[in-house]
Amino acid sequence: MSLPEIIGTAAGIGFLAGIRLYATVFVLGLLIRFQVIQLTDQFEPMLHLASLPVLITAFVLACLEFVSDKIAWLDSIWDSVHTFIRPIGAVVLAVTSVSSIDPGLRTALALLMGAVALSSHAAKSATRVAVNHSPEPLSNIFVSAVEDLFLPLGMWVTFHYPLVVLGLVVTFVVAVVWSIRKIIGFLRMRKARA
Repeated sequence: MSLPEIIGTAAGIGFLAGIRLYATVFVLGLLIRFQVIQLTDQFEPMLHLASLPVLITAFVLACLEFVSDKIAWLDSIWDSVHTFIRPIGAVVLAVTSVSSIDPGLRTALALLMGAVALSSHAAKSATRVAVNHSPEPLSNIFVSAVEDLFLPLGMWVTFHYPLVVLGLVVTFVVAVVWSIRKIIGFLRMRKARA
């Protein structure tokens, strides 16, 4: 696997961890356990994610997140708490999952995964705050369900097309920076009118 492919794979995992950390670990563990994805030498240390203790823990936490994510405003509280947990979780995933590579590259991947996770988490959280202001109750459940369905597909694409994922993540990070500025401006304007 080439360096850009390693970076693309790490960026994809970081992106998904920023949206759903526990489900990312659970889905990744299942895909590894049932050999849906084949790990390259660089990512072979990820085999530990397929262990029963990791799968059970990730499943229980993913279920809690699944339920809390469907309830308006509880999802925002959950996201607030996970502003710290998701990026740190992505860094831990990087450090433990690519431990066989050069320490400098491993550190760079850990920083990348943490930053990408924070970006995707920020976009998710901001979108949820905007959706929670919607007067109809089903939009929150719809957005959450889209995220749920996106995760397995995103994981598969990450391992089969890492260069495409790298391009998408770079585009996403640029869009997030632009969008966050717009959302903050919108919320400030809304608060000033209130």
